[in-house]
Amino acid sequence: MVMRHQAFVIEFPVLVAVAAEPVTGMSLFPPNDLQELPSRERILLAAHKLFYSFGIRATGIDRVITESGVAKVTFYRHFPSENELTLLR
Repeated sequence: MVMRHQAFVIEFPVLVAVAAEPVTGMSLFPPNDLQELPSRERILLAAHKLFYSFGIRATGIDRVITESGVAKVTFYRHFPSENELTLLR
């Protein structure tokens, strides 16, 4: 997926998961891709994908924690408040 904005181009890798049957609670990401990243990067990547897909208001912190595969304590170690995550650019 490529997004164009005036003077620069941002390319995002597109991850596709295919399942024969709908699976409840299925993660948006294959487990091996995120587990290789540091926890802060996993949180930021998961938050970005969820915010882009569902919007900031519709995405809860618990969903970000679940998708990134980190503990709640780890999330709050990197981002002392929920607002800290949404203010990053």
